[in-house]
Amino acid sequence: MDDKVLSARISLAAELAFPLAITICFTWVYNSTGGSLLLVSLLHAGLNAAAAISMELVGEEGFARQSPLVTLLFFLVAVVLVLAYGPTRLARGEGEK
Repeated sequence: MDDKVLSARISLAAELAFPLAITICFTWVYNSTGGSLLLVSLLHAGLNAAAAISMELVGEEGFARQSPLVTLLFFLVAVVLVLAYGPTRLARGEGEK
């Protein structure tokens, strides 16, 4: 397998894993703060700002290279959250709307 194919597969895996991992993190923040959309929005804005700053500092090619590492980091955080808190903190409780 050549480097381009491997790179494309890693990039595709990162593109699929990142939304899942970040959704788990956002859900945990939302549920752990009693449903605070403000804190989830601030987290989202902070991540967007960090991505924009990173893009400016390392350029588009450098950003593309670090993207799988960032995805791996968020995926590991999501796994820790699921293992530590279980589905009860990642889903609405009974009676909540």
